[in-house]
Amino acid sequence: MKLVLFGDDFRLGVLKGDRVVDASAIGNEIPHLTPQQMMSGLIENFDQHSRRLEQLAGSSEGVPVSQVRLRAPLPRPARPARAAWTRAAAAERWWPSAT
Repeated sequence: MKLVLFGDDFRLGVLKGDRVVDASAIGNEIPHLTPQQMMSGLIENFDQHSRRLEQLAGSSEGVPVSQVRLRAPLPRPARPARAAWTRAAAAERWWPSAT
């Protein structure tokens, strides 16, 4: 199952082939202030939500992916992940044999 965020309001969706099924009803039940928190909460408690997501994806046609604006699944990566990537990129650029 591929999860996506889409639209101007970063709604939760399930990618089903070349279509996106709106799963915002499930995303809205997860306490969050930002789309990143919602997606992180979904991932942390995926066992609680996976069956409903599968049922939703199976019962809806969705809309063509070409008709929606896909967003980054985690719009603002956590600082430790961002910092690690930055350090790794810098090390590769300045000391290619070190990585």
